Parts: sequence; structure tokens; C-alpha cells
Amino acid sequence: MMSGEAPITGLVSQQFELLERVGDSVFFAVYKARDRVGRRVVAVKIIKSEWSRDPDFVKSLSHIPEIYSKLNHPNICPILEKGAAGDYHYLVAEFVRGINLKERILRIAPFSLSAAVDFAIAIGEALQAAHNVGIIHGDLRPQNIIISPEGAVKVTDFGMSAAFNSGPAAAVKITEMSSTCRAPEMATGSPPSVATDIYALGIILFEMLTGGVPYSGDSAAAIAFKHANSPVPSPASRNPGVPRAVDGIVMRALQKSPSQRYASVGDMLNDLKTVHDALRFGRSLSWNPMDGGATRPVSVRPAPIKRAPAAESVSASRNADVIPVATKYQKSGAMSEERQVVEESVSPYLKIAFGVVLAIIVAGSLLLVAFYLAIISSPPEVAVPNFIGMQIADAQKAAKQANLILLTHYEYNSQYPEGVVFRTDWAGRRIRPDRPINLWVSNGPEFAKVPNIMGLTEQQGLASLQNAGLSAGSVEHQWSDTVPQGAIISQTPTNGERVKRATTVVNYVVSDGPKPSQNNLATTEPNQPANGSSAGSNNSNPSTTDQSIGPGGLTPGQGTSNPQSPAPGNNPSGSLPVHSLNFTVTVLKGPGDSTSHEVRVTYEDASGVHTVMDEVHPVGDKIPLQIHYVGDTVTIRVTYDGSDQVLPSNLIVYHYVPKIGQ
Repeated sequence: MMSGEAPITGLVSQQFELLERVGDSVFFAVYKARDRVGRRVVAVKIIKSEWSRDPDFVKSLSHIPEIYSKLNHPNICPILEKGAAGDYHYLVAEFVRGINLKERILRIAPFSLSAAVDFAIAIGEALQAAHNVGIIHGDLRPQNIIISPEGAVKVTDFGMSAAFNSGPAAAVKITEMSSTCRAPEMATGSPPSVATDIYALGIILFEMLTGGVPYSGDSAAAIAFKHANSPVPSPASRNPGVPRAVDGIVMRALQKSPSQRYASVGDMLNDLKTVHDALRFGRSLSWNPMDGGATRPVSVRPAPIKRAPAAESVSASRNADVIPVATKYQKSGAMSEERQVVEESVSPYLKIAFGVVLAIIVAGSLLLVAFYLAIISSPPEVAVPNFIGMQIADAQKAAKQANLILLTHYEYNSQYPEGVVFRTDWAGRRIRPDRPINLWVSNGPEFAKVPNIMGLTEQQGLASLQNAGLSAGSVEHQWSDTVPQGAIISQTPTNGERVKRATTVVNYVVSDGPKPSQNNLATTEPNQPANGSSAGSNNSNPSTTDQSIGPGGLTPGQGTSNPQSPAPGNNPSGSLPVHSLNFTVTVLKGPGDSTSHEVRVTYEDASGVHTVMDEVHPVGDKIPLQIHYVGDTVTIRVTYDGSDQVLPSNLIVYHYVPKIGQ
């Protein structure tokens, strides 16, 4: 994956065409994509480079499609397959439009009582379907729940907890991310269970009702300590609009001991659905599941009334002063039953209308109370700066100073440079500091023209590509008699082509200069000795050539004698010719920012290895030199700072070629 996790477009494989980046997390970059085989829109979750290089993490995801093959519920977002393409490892899931529940909580919490209960029921039904086939979520939190614009609920990331705990680094990350929803027993190493999922659902319901988490802290360890040791908070203490029944459901789900929580998600769902029906029909919510459930409303039809015969009634009226106590209670009960019959004679439509009106009154009262509390308890509003035109780093700094939350989105934009904000919401308005602000940041233009880098040095070519927003691809080296060493011979794509910046790399070929074995360096005729003697004889006037030795800083020059070079005629064998060679060494710039180098020039001939120079010279200095070498071949080596790896082509073999007739 690309460094810095830059946005990816194009094909992640031959099957999936990435359309846009729609989400981001510590482990995945999520893209909206087109399945070209299945002809549908899907979500492709690409594992980020840091984790794709972790074989244990990647391997632990191999069981995910098998887990989802057992899950079939409308409130569960299925993962369809796992795949790999080159350096990319990815999961393919159903694409769901909407935002995650955490963003919705940040925007509008506290929710209305009916909305919070309905969402909790939908989440609970997804958990129950998974638990029925033996699958535990293990990482349930609002970020893993997507709410569509129509209000549909989709729970994601079932079975991911095994991958997130595959290694120490991943385990630390997931602990930090999910610390507000982790049950106390998980901090001691207990594995995820039905009880931990119930605890997480209780936390989520708490957040929807109050707009905040029950436990917060400066670190994951501090939050885990509070989960294990702090008293269970009451949602009603933070939002008085929460009725006693709902308050009790949350507190039972958040008990420290798993055995004191609901025995199953189904039990919790029963209480949530009872609340749902009570809100719908205007029934009482004064019961509390923490009391053991005995006070829950139970619907019982009244028993039929047994009427006494008339004679018995007359006899009883005549002897009223001697009626037993039990008979009095029986008559009292009969009168109560008669009242119930009268009540049942009322039209059921009138009852429903009465219940609806009562529910509207109750809901309106709760909304007014919640609205009043939100205004009273919310922090003062702040003015949102106009971030458009700012660098993203400057925008983040300004947002931090104003205590604002930014949600950053990256898109291509040809009108704004890369890294500059080009669109935002809430600009110039006053909002609560905890309300997130969307920023759209430019990735620069989607397309770019390929610059002409042929003839430039490799360093210049890379700078030109970077200025155009393109990256270098493969680099090859070739010998060339026409292009100087270090210059670029050719490129692909060619100059002027219009390409996509994110998916295009420019491959190029760099010249290594003339190939030494071709003897292309010895084409200049050597000067004849002054006395006209043959260069092939042993004489004291060696032939002298002003010669270009080749690339890497060696150029023609008049040359000067050097006392370190052997004198003409210094021929230990007494039979080999001695030649002179003039050349100039140009000190080139090596790696780093050094402005000078220790330049060492040596050559090897038939008489051995000789040092011509070993001095410090500034970059760009031209040093004229002359050597006298024995035999017809000399190898000249120029090294910088004691290493001949700086410029490998400074190893030059020169072959003496005599004039025709010599």
C-alpha cells in the first residue's frame, strides 16, 4: 500500500473497481466499489499497510467469510468474501448508505425514548441471531453500527475480535478504540462472551439516552479501572426524562458481574419490547427489572361474573345485619368486576385514541424536558472559522484552538492544490463545540500531464515527477554512447500523456555511459614522442594523450605532471611501453548535503597500483591530472570519502591504441 495511506482509485483487482473512499479506521480504509462480476455496489475494506505486513493479522481474517456464511439477519451487514491483489488484502461487504451510530449520537443525542429503544431492539435482534449460531461479536460499539437514512440498522464486524487480538500491537489498538464499551472481565483477559455483548449493548443504550458514555478517562487503562470499580451510573441521573423501567434495563445490563446481568440477549429484548409496547399504548413504565421483574405489567382478562339468584338476593337484603364478613367482600369484588365490565363496554377505538393522545403528550413532555436540559447543560456555542483555502494542518490547528471536532474527507479537485480545504459545512455559524464539522480536502487534480524527464539527471527527473503529482516506478540502467552517465534515456508513459495521478507511475531508463568493453574511450590518437620513437618501445619519452576517460567527473584537460605518478620510463619489466595520459577530475555532488569530498585518484597498470591524489576538494572543483602508465591498459579509480560505491562508474579502463603504422 502506498506510503501515508494515500487514497486509492482504479481496480483493486480485476473484479472490484474502487469509486470513492467512504470511511477510515485504524485497521481498514473503506471504499465504495463496483463489483464488475456480480454487477452490484459493494464496500471494499482494504487492510492498511501497517497491518497487511502482519501475517498473523492477515491470517486471522481468513475465517471471516465462513463466520458470515452462518449469519443471515436483516440487521447484520454481511461480509461476502476475502481477497488479495498484489500488496493489497481486503474484505468485501454489503454496501450500506448512512452514518455510524457514534456520529449520530454526536450530532443529535440524547435520542427520544422511542428512538433509543427501537435502535436497541434492532441491535439486540442482530446479536440474538448471532448468539443462536454460536457467534459472539466481541467488539460491539456505536462505530460498528450503521444507521441508514431510512432508519434501518446494520451491525458490522462480527468475528473481528479474534483478528484484533492476533498480536500485541493490534490488541493495544483495539483496546484503546473500544475502551468505553469493554466489559470489566475483558480487562482481566476473559474472552468475549454473551455477557460482554449484553454489557456493550447497555453502554450503547446509555449513550443514546444521555449523549455521553458512563465511564471516561485520559487513557484506556483509566477507563477500564472505572468499568471494574466505579458504581454503575444511572442514565436517569443524567437525563431525568428516562423512565424507571428503561433506567433499570440499562443498569441491569451494566452490572459488574456477568451473572448479575441478563442471562441472554433474548431476556433483555423482552424487557425492551415491553417498554416499546408501553410507549405505544400509554402503559406504565414505573416497574424496574432490577426488582426481579415481579412488578412488570401483566395483561389479565377479568373472570366472568357469577350473578346470585333473585331469591337469595332478597333474603340477603332482608338479613343484611347478619351477612357474614366473607359475603361482604364477595359483594365488593362483584361490584369491582361490574365496573370492569362497564370499562370493557367502552369502544376499543376510543381506548386506542386515548392511548395515542396520552403517548403524544408523554413524548412531547419528554422532548421538552430533554430540549431544556440540552440547552441548559450544553457548553456555549462557538463561531466556526471559514476553513476554505487553508492547509489541512492549519485547519486542524484552528479547530483545536476553538475546541471543534473535524471529520476530514479527501477528494480530487482541480481548482485547489493538494492538502487545501475546498469545502466545509457550518462556516460562519455558531454551533456547540461537540458537534462535528465536515471538511473536504483536495487531493489535487485527478489527472496530470506526464512531464518530459528525458535528458535530466535522475534527481532532477524525480523532482519533476513530484511537482506533477506523479510517482516513479521501475528504474533500469543501460549503457549509452550518446547520453551522459546519470541522465535519463527514456520514459514510460511518454511526455505529455494525460494520466490518473493516483494509479500511474512513470518508469524510466538511466544511462550508465559508454560501455567500457567497447573501447570507445581510446579513439583519440596518442601524441608522438618528440624524438619520433615508437610508442611501443621502451624509451624515456612516453606517448602523451589528452583524453576523456569517461563519465563520473573525468573530462579532457591539458594535464600537469604529478610527482606521485611514476616517471616516464619507470618500467620494471624493461620491455613494456610507457604512455602518458592527461585528464581532469570534476568533483561531483554525492549523497547528502556535503559541500566537499575527500577525493582519491588511483590507477593500476602493469607495474602495480599508484596513487595520483588524495585530497579534500569542494563540489564542482575541476582537478587537472597527468599519469604515466606502463603497458597498453590502465585502470583509473576515483573514490569519494573512502568509498567507491558513490559513483560506481568512476572505475574506468583505458586502452592505448597506437596510430596506424606504429
